[in-house]
Amino acid sequence: MLAPELAARLAELATPDRPGLLHDGLLPAHRLVAEDHLHLTLVFLGDRHKNELTEIHESVERAVAGQRAFELCTQRLMTLPRRQTPRLLAAVTDEPPTLLEIHRRLVSRLIRPVLREKKTTPFLPHVTLLRYEPGTSPPDVDLPLDVAEQVRIAVGEVHLVESIATMRGAEYRIVRAFPLRDGK
Repeated sequence: MLAPELAARLAELATPDRPGLLHDGLLPAHRLVAEDHLHLTLVFLGDRHKNELTEIHESVERAVAGQRAFELCTQRLMTLPRRQTPRLLAAVTDEPPTLLEIHRRLVSRLIRPVLREKKTTPFLPHVTLLRYEPGTSPPDVDLPLDVAEQVRIAVGEVHLVESIATMRGAEYRIVRAFPLRDGK
């Protein structure tokens, strides 16, 4: 989860009048992601049984072991997925080596081999800003951000997060935070 001031700056990137986001002069029907739900997913685990939780904790702890804190920087706005009808608008970040290494370690520890082999899309670090309503026709978006619009995000820990489905949508609960080493 992001600090409130960073989340607010990221949310501002999806303004309804931003050139390139509009279709027929309007931003297609959408739901903004609540600022307190903005996050970057390293690995989606899906439904897991509670008896796997200890193993998951150990795996995340080992995956971040020895890794230093780092900084992310938003680079562009992009609709995803790229080769299908877009379902969301995201702020895509750069790919610091530490982020990629933690992702690689998590995938090798937590994603079953059969699923790893089926995965066809490469990891693209991003923060989802809005989700388009089903049946909309959003334009394909791939807009570089001006330097003044880029958001720098200091990453000092990795969170294991539980997503809980409710009538109002997903709610997120941090199960445990795993600190990274001081970046110095």
